[in-house]
Amino acid sequence: MKVPIYNCTHEENAYNVESYPYGWKVRVNARFWLEAKESKGYRFCHQTKHPTKGTWNKPKKGTYHAISACMYLDEDTGHVEWAGFNNYDPIRALEYVQQFPNAPGMDIVKHYIKMKITSKEKFISGEHYMTINGARCEYSEADKARDIEENDVWKKVLEACQ
Repeated sequence: MKVPIYNCTHEENAYNVESYPYGWKVRVNARFWLEAKESKGYRFCHQTKHPTKGTWNKPKKGTYHAISACMYLDEDTGHVEWAGFNNYDPIRALEYVQQFPNAPGMDIVKHYIKMKITSKEKFISGEHYMTINGARCEYSEADKARDIEENDVWKKVLEACQ
């Protein structure tokens, strides 16, 4: 089970773990947080305390996730992990908003989903279309069926965000 960890946004208010492995035999303190940068998004950061010096080592910082992210404690393994909103797969997006309803960036998620639904509806109706070398590509019935099904899931994601 994933237990969300909210409001850990920098080193000073990070989620602390007291017995974190450091090499093969030593265990030290570690801290975890989600760093937010307006122009880039969110990234997972962690830092360990040096076992002999007692000072904090240089933080390890992950790759940015643009829209929304949440840190969580995996109760099965005891590990601190993180997940980001998946804007390509509506099933994974639905899982994300159900598991992390108070994640930072949810206002952006709602706005993004509304735009996604509107765009899909315009493709389904034929108002929007794709072109290749200036020639309009016809939307097949299979494409329409897939988009209708996918759009229904995006609508469920939006409902879960409310």
